[in-house]
Amino acid sequence: MEPTGETGRGAKQSSRRAARWAFGVAVLLFAAQYPIAKLWGEPYPALFLPNFGQIPQRGNVYVTNEYRAFLQQADGTEIERPAVDLLPPTAVLATSVIRRTFFDEKTRESPETAQWLDERVESLDPGREYVGVRVEMWEVDYDLDEAAPPMEEKKAESTFTFSEAAR
Repeated sequence: MEPTGETGRGAKQSSRRAARWAFGVAVLLFAAQYPIAKLWGEPYPALFLPNFGQIPQRGNVYVTNEYRAFLQQADGTEIERPAVDLLPPTAVLATSVIRRTFFDEKTRESPETAQWLDERVESLDPGREYVGVRVEMWEVDYDLDEAAPPMEEKKAESTFTFSEAAR
């Protein structure tokens, strides 16, 4: 009976070669992730690793980002609302969606984002005329050892102005 296929040393070399190719392709795909994300954005834009927010991040100080939204009226007055109110109901971590929508340069500068936001604000407060939205990102430090008020520092701000043409 004659053996079929490779046996012995030839089979080992073939499997090693296949493993090397698979490893090489994996390394290339891993390295390509960053430029792909920069050029075309993340394929799943609201998915981020958690920041393990329940764990104190500096000694016994809990550090977190908080977001504040201000709806702007034509007369210059602003009405503060929780930033999560601007989002549709979602199962994704709201702070990740807020960060991506309002503070990612590519998303923030997209006309579609401002148009969607205009429609969202209109649905939240029908009958009121808003000309824009301002969203602030604050870093808030809660000291777990002292009963002191939290320390707040404004880190970023994004403003969206609604166009009359979109209305």
